[in-house]
Amino acid sequence: MKTLTIKNIPDDVYQKLQKNAEVNQRSIHDEVLFLIKLALMKRPVGSETNLELAYPAHEIATGHPVTADKIEEMIDDGRTHENHQSDFPDTER
Repeated sequence: MKTLTIKNIPDDVYQKLQKNAEVNQRSIHDEVLFLIKLALMKRPVGSETNLELAYPAHEIATGHPVTADKIEEMIDDGRTHENHQSDFPDTER
């Protein structure tokens, strides 16, 4: 593995990084590595690729894996929400 040294980090950037690391329960090293990996992820187009990116992101964010049942539940919830919005003609979609 390689080593990377970052110098002259502005105080406000470091404070934000420190706060993010604390909120995410990571060390500053792990937070920086996570953010670098996130920034370097390619954003290819296509639903299958988007799902491949979404599963690990969701699991990291929530601590729970995404299942097919959960996806169907979210889709159904979205459809129900859209149907309720159509009941109110003044509501924008």
